[in-house]
Amino acid sequence: MPSLAVLDVGHGNCAVVEDDGIVVVIDAPRRAGLLQFLDQRRITTVSALFLSHADADHIDGAVPLLIDDRYTVEQVYVNPDPVRKTKVWDDLKEALGTARQRGLTALHTALNSTDPATVTLRSITLEVVSPSPEMVLSGPGSTLAGHTLTANTNSAVFLLSIDGQKRALLAADLDAVGLDLLAAEGRDLTAPVLVFPHHGGRPGHGDPAAFAAKLCALVKPEQVIFSMGRGTFDNPRPEIVNAVRRSTGKAHLACTQLSKRCEANPHNARQECAGTVVIDLHTGNWRDPQIETHRAFVDTIATPMCRLTPAGRHHN
Repeated sequence: MPSLAVLDVGHGNCAVVEDDGIVVVIDAPRRAGLLQFLDQRRITTVSALFLSHADADHIDGAVPLLIDDRYTVEQVYVNPDPVRKTKVWDDLKEALGTARQRGLTALHTALNSTDPATVTLRSITLEVVSPSPEMVLSGPGSTLAGHTLTANTNSAVFLLSIDGQKRALLAADLDAVGLDLLAAEGRDLTAPVLVFPHHGGRPGHGDPAAFAAKLCALVKPEQVIFSMGRGTFDNPRPEIVNAVRRSTGKAHLACTQLSKRCEANPHNARQECAGTVVIDLHTGNWRDPQIETHRAFVDTIATPMCRLTPAGRHHN
């Protein structure tokens, strides 16, 4: 059965989509989580690796995946970032070159809404809904239609479908400018699962609450997942969580790790909240953990943001 795993990688993003031997990885931060997950599932071949943008918490785990002889990565999709001057970006380019020259990996240096637009691997379809080709042509640090673009603005945003049914929107580090440009395209972004952008942090210079409300109005999610690290940048921001709650009604909210805003001193020094979340893409149900298990854990938390009103009262 097809599944989406949103991995607990701390402050970063990593998702794995599986169905019938096809494995798609979206972003890869440098932590043991991805390789451990692949090993636990005895996965040695990744059909496609998509890297949303050049930030380290999205790409630096791709290097060990590409250079480790235990794994084969058949295709990699990533956009150029000519102004990026970091060691991890240089290391990634070198690893990609080595994998390509060995004949193991096909490298695609276009990742936008018209090229490749969609990638279909059997039942799995990833539609690249952002950036637009004009955004990529402009590049981070430039302007487009009066907007200043950043690497986060140009993050690749993916709409995941299984057998033609939209199942999840994975929004990388999309910011307020990127969302405005995406909304102007007029696409149907409705999906039951939203992996919230930028770990629930600030959307660039935009208003966080307005950003969250606008995104949720476009996606209409039933489940919202924040991939974040405990204590890192204090994510997710309370005004974002409140706006998501107001905008989505009874949607289930979950963080991969336990925010210090929710519990300053967790029992048994627990770091995770939901941890790695594996979702059945046919039914929408959580396989691991069960959604009821997560709800029961949240019941034990002192001040869970996903259940508090702005005034601080528990909301059931």
